[in-house]
Amino acid sequence: MKKWIFAALALCVANPAAAGAPEALPEKTFELGMKYANAAQPDWNKALEMFRLAADWGDARAQHALGRMYHRGTGVARDDAMAFKYFLAAAKNGLPDAFLELGKAYESGYGVEPNEAEAYKYYLLAAEKGSVRGLVNLGQMYEHGRMTARNYEKALNCYRAAAEAGNGAALNSLGAMYDHGRGVREDPAQAAEYYRAAAKAGSEPAMYNLGALYERGRGVEQNYAEAARLYRPAAEKGIPEAADGLARLYENGLGVKINLTEAVRLYRKAAAGGHARAMNRLGVLLAAGQGTPKNESEAAAWFRKAAEAGSVDGMRNWASVCRSGAGTERDAKTAAEWLRKASEAGSGEATHDLALLYLNGEGVEADPAEAARLFERCAASGDAGSMNQLGLMRMTGQGVEKDPEKAVAWFRRAAAAGEAAAMYNLGGAFLHGKGVVLDASTAAEWFRKAADAKHAGAMYQLSRLYDAGTGVDKDPAQARQWLRKAAESGDAQAQTELAMAYDLGSGGAVNHALAAKWYRPAAQHGMPAAQCGLGLLYAMGQGVPLDYAKAVHWLTLAAEQDYAPAMSTLGELYETGLGGEKNLGTAVRLYRRGAELGDELCAASLASLYQAGRGVKRDLAESCKWFALAALEADEGETRAAEALTALENSKELTPEVKLAARAEAEKLYKQIFGEEKLLPALKQ
Repeated sequence: MKKWIFAALALCVANPAAAGAPEALPEKTFELGMKYANAAQPDWNKALEMFRLAADWGDARAQHALGRMYHRGTGVARDDAMAFKYFLAAAKNGLPDAFLELGKAYESGYGVEPNEAEAYKYYLLAAEKGSVRGLVNLGQMYEHGRMTARNYEKALNCYRAAAEAGNGAALNSLGAMYDHGRGVREDPAQAAEYYRAAAKAGSEPAMYNLGALYERGRGVEQNYAEAARLYRPAAEKGIPEAADGLARLYENGLGVKINLTEAVRLYRKAAAGGHARAMNRLGVLLAAGQGTPKNESEAAAWFRKAAEAGSVDGMRNWASVCRSGAGTERDAKTAAEWLRKASEAGSGEATHDLALLYLNGEGVEADPAEAARLFERCAASGDAGSMNQLGLMRMTGQGVEKDPEKAVAWFRRAAAAGEAAAMYNLGGAFLHGKGVVLDASTAAEWFRKAADAKHAGAMYQLSRLYDAGTGVDKDPAQARQWLRKAAESGDAQAQTELAMAYDLGSGGAVNHALAAKWYRPAAQHGMPAAQCGLGLLYAMGQGVPLDYAKAVHWLTLAAEQDYAPAMSTLGELYETGLGGEKNLGTAVRLYRRGAELGDELCAASLASLYQAGRGVKRDLAESCKWFALAALEADEGETRAAEALTALENSKELTPEVKLAARAEAEKLYKQIFGEEKLLPALKQ
């Protein structure tokens, strides 16, 4: 048979006029081309040769096959103009699917200038000539109003005609019409039937749509496992929505065991397909290091892509990292721009966040009045957090007229909506009598409600009330219990005070290891007292290994916040060189600043350096002044500074006039520091 075909082909090549001689030759040539194309190892060169010969003889199927090869770049370089030429030839020879391809070409503009009218014409011709896929495409045009007026009735007719031929895309589209109530009464159960039939016909979009019904329990009994079963093949076939849906099930353990690694893989697949929600969720998992190594820069990149793809959550997250600088350059202005876009897209959370930027002048010019306007918009929609913010603004008069009573009204509304911060603020209002009659017992009740709602600050306030017996019976055990709860809930002040209690043995035995445990999170949160406490433990090797370098690190952080108690030990480490390189100049600077802030030890240490001439020029008058200040700053019963002052004054190296002048300067400094006058005992002559 092959010999006969090749002989005939050779004859035709030699004599084109003989092209039509054997009537079956074009058909057999096309079929031979299909064998080459469909072989286990396709021979595209030979397939192309056969298709071209058959096409030249006017075989419409060969012309169509060539059009598809050129359009897809299969066996030849992609050439949409050549593809269009062959589709047009096949259409002229009456092939229904060629009309369909011409419609696609005019719709998307491949090989020809886009032309909606021509696209509609060819889809209509394809449908009239019996192209099932043409019916589906025509139905989609009627359904979505593309290139023609929207007409659900005509869309349904097209889909039903194509569905009768068993077309999966048509069955899926019918399901979608019933799912969303387009041209028919919304009927999720009927939608499920159409989706099921379409899925059996191999439609991956229908598998996703049916899975979505099972996930949500619409039209079918909710079944996460069935949703996962349906999503899986659709996801692997490249349906982004299915990959996102399956990832969501794996992330939350719905119908499958929680598997964050698989969730990340699927979110990546969906994100690569342009799915905005998946981009955002991928960013969230990357930022948290869940199911994948933590990567803030990649997370930020996905948040940005999600935002640009229209994800409102992506906009908020991209704004958040722009504000914090996590994984990207800190840019408050860009954050404000994206929050504004998310707000305009209807996100109440974004509107609230944007209001905070206007309140604080972050990325925008500070405008408390605009912040109040935005908070009021959110509050009108029931946002309790915005109600609470309006209460705070009314309490202080920021952006609105100061009115403590209205502030309390806002707090009450927010508290009624479950806002723990508002309950806490109500407690503060009753504790201090702002906007209400002072009532410590009612304050305690509100603090307890806020504490029950997991508000760490309220837990801390309760610990103080029980410690002092304010509004409640004094109860040190209850005070310690609430202090611990507040610390465990992340309140940095409570963590600091609990650490100090363990450090000093207040209310129990000294436990430096527990002190270090609680100092650390508070220190990391930036609490200077905790940074100082942790630094001192490292300097003494108590509860932690002795480590002067770490001591210097934490004490420096505290000193940079003008926390005077840290400066005396930090200065000593620089004075002795225990913290590394000895640096008397730095020690002098630290002691001086600490003394000016009211620290007795710093004043005494600075006086000693002036007395010995270490790090500064020896100056007994200065030494006398700083010893005098240390004596004034000393706690009752602490006499070491006073004794050092007396010893220096008795050394006979200073005249009475110098001694009196030094004392006067010290008393003046004390008044500047503490705002009150305190005098030294009279100088003994």
